[in-house]
Amino acid sequence: MRDAMDTKKYVEGMQNWAKVVSKAWTDEKFKKRLSLETNKVLLEEGVPIDSDFQYKILENTKDEINFIIPIERKLIRPKKLNKPTNTSKPIKFKPL
Repeated sequence: MRDAMDTKKYVEGMQNWAKVVSKAWTDEKFKKRLSLETNKVLLEEGVPIDSDFQYKILENTKDEINFIIPIERKLIRPKKLNKPTNTSKPIKFKPL
């Protein structure tokens, strides 16, 4: 049951993230606030985040694409590691 709830929360979070992106594309004030108060805005918009971390928004442009280098595994605290999930079933997202 926990895996189903985790999956549901993840899917809802990704749907909410898609709404945040869409809103940032159409509302400059929102995009600026998202950039300045990222954690607060993400929580307000229903995007689940870990409050132990500070999040940062990077925006791709027509001339620049961002690649993120993940944290080294040895730097990740053990409590932050999730058990592997069953990836054999694709997750279907509803269109906005």
